[in-house]
Amino acid sequence: MDLEKHFMKKIIYLTIFVCCSVTVISFSTGPQSAVQWIQWEYSLKSDKNSEKQPLNVDVVFKGPGGKSLRTRAFSDDGVTYRFRAAFPSSGLWKWKTFCSDKKDKALHNKKGKVIVESYTGDNPLYKHGDLRVSDNKRYLVHADGTPFLWIGETGWRATQNTTIGEWHDYVDTRKAQKFTVIQISPRGVSKKPVTELEDVSFKEDGAADPLFWEDLETKITYANQKGLIIFMVGIGKSWRDHFTKNPINQDFESYITGRLAGLMVIYSPSFDQLFDTGNDAVAVELNNLTTHLVTQHPGTNYEANVQYRNAVSVDFCGMQSGHHGGRLEQAYNAARQWTLDMWNGDPVKPVIDIEAMYDAYGNNNAKNWREKDARKLGWIAWLSGSKGYTYGAGDVPPKVPAGAGGVWRFNKDSAAYDFWRKAILWPSAVQMTIMHDFFAKIDWWLMIPCHDIILNQAGNDTLKMVASKSEAGDFLLAYLPDNSSVELDLSSLPTLRTVRWFNPETGRYDIGNQSVNPGKRVYFTRPEGWEDALLFLTK
Repeated sequence: MDLEKHFMKKIIYLTIFVCCSVTVISFSTGPQSAVQWIQWEYSLKSDKNSEKQPLNVDVVFKGPGGKSLRTRAFSDDGVTYRFRAAFPSSGLWKWKTFCSDKKDKALHNKKGKVIVESYTGDNPLYKHGDLRVSDNKRYLVHADGTPFLWIGETGWRATQNTTIGEWHDYVDTRKAQKFTVIQISPRGVSKKPVTELEDVSFKEDGAADPLFWEDLETKITYANQKGLIIFMVGIGKSWRDHFTKNPINQDFESYITGRLAGLMVIYSPSFDQLFDTGNDAVAVELNNLTTHLVTQHPGTNYEANVQYRNAVSVDFCGMQSGHHGGRLEQAYNAARQWTLDMWNGDPVKPVIDIEAMYDAYGNNNAKNWREKDARKLGWIAWLSGSKGYTYGAGDVPPKVPAGAGGVWRFNKDSAAYDFWRKAILWPSAVQMTIMHDFFAKIDWWLMIPCHDIILNQAGNDTLKMVASKSEAGDFLLAYLPDNSSVELDLSSLPTLRTVRWFNPETGRYDIGNQSVNPGKRVYFTRPEGWEDALLFLTK
C-alpha cells in the first residue's frame, strides 16, 4: 500500500469512528453526562510514563443504591488511557482511578462524577440492559430480569469483510428478520494461519492497530443501536499471545475488555476447538475484568462440549451440536441428545445451541445442508433444553461443492448463488423469523424437556420427535420432524384440552380436529400436506 492510500485509509477510518461513536472523550475532570446503558467514555493522560510501558489503570464507579462497576482503562500508546462504561441506572455516579504506578499522579487517585439520565427509547438493549444469567440458571435475561430470546446468526467474517455501508445493510436486514444475536470471528476463523493475525489487527511493528479496533467498535455500536447483541468468538490464546510479542502492547484481556466496555457483547475465547487450557485461562481473566457474559465455542465434539460446559470460567453452555460433515443422523442426534445432556448436567447452566448444520443451498434440493435441516435442528434443540438457537447461511467445499461461503464468508461474487445479498434473504431466514415470533408469544423460558412422554418414538435419528412442557404443566409442545402422527402419555397433564398445530415452515396455525381426553395413550395426527409440525397443547 503506498503512502497516499495509507493516509486516505486512516482518514476514512477516523471519520467513521468520529461520526458513529457514542462516546464522550474529555481531559477535563468536571462532571460529565451519560445515558443509561449507552457507552460513555473518559480519558486521562500520563504525565510521566515516557517509556510508554503499559500500566494498569482500574476505575471503580459508585452509583445510586450502592451499585458499583469496575473497569480497566485501555491505551494504544502507553500515555493516553481511556475508560468506558454503560451505567445500569440513572442518577449520580462517582468514579475513582487506581493506577499500578501510584507515582503517576495524572492516572492514580483521579476522581470524577457522571450524571446519568434514564433511557427513554424502545431499543431493548438500552431499555432492559446488558445480559445476565437468570436466577434459576436456566436462561439468559437482561439486567432488569426480562428474558432474552436468542435467535442467532453466524456472521463470522462479516466485520472484517464489509464496508460500513454493507455492514449497515446486513444488520438492518437481520434486524428486520428479528435476529437478536450476530456471532462474529473478528480475528478470522480458527484454522487460518497464525501469521494472518498480524494482518488483521496489528501494525508492522506488532503493536495493536487502533484502526482495526475503531472499525470493529463502530460496527458493534451500530448493531447494538439496532438492538442486536454481538457474540465475539475465537478471541482466545492465539490473539493473546500475539499481543505479548510487542512489550508496548497492553495485555490482551485488559485491552479488549477496556475497549468494549459499555457495548453489548459476549465473549468466547474458543472457536471450533477442543478443550484448551489456554483458552480457559483467557476466559477466567475475561471474567475478572468484564461484566459481559463469557462462554466457549467448542468443536463438534461431545467431550469438548461437556468440558467447556462444566468449566467454572463460563457463564453459560455455548453448545455446538454441529453438522458432523453432513451426516444427518449424527447432526439430528446431537441437536436432541447432546442438548438434553447439557441441560441435565451439573452444575445447572443455561444451554444455547450456537451452531448446527447450516442452510448452504437456500433450498431443499440436496441431501443435506438444506433449509429444512437448519430449521428442523433449531426446533429440536429448543425442545431439548436449548434456550436459544443460532442459524447459518452458506458453506464451502468439500462440504458444499459449489458453495462460496454465503454470509459467513461474506461472499461478494454477485453471480454466485450464495452471494451474501442473496443468502441473507433465503427462505430459511424467514423461518428463523417464524421461530422468533412463535417463542415470543409464549413463556419459552419455562420449558422443560419431556421426551419420555412420546410413546411412538421413531428409530431413525432424523425422525425422532421431541417434547417440552411448561413448569406448571399448562402447555406442551411436541415437534414432529417428518412424522404423520405422535402418541403421547398425557396422564400427568390432565388440564390440557386445546389442540393447535403450528407449521414451522410457513408460520400457519391449524386447529386440531380432535378434543383431548388426557390419558396414557393419546394420538394426534399431523395436518395433511405438512412435513414438520409442532403440536401445541394448552389449557
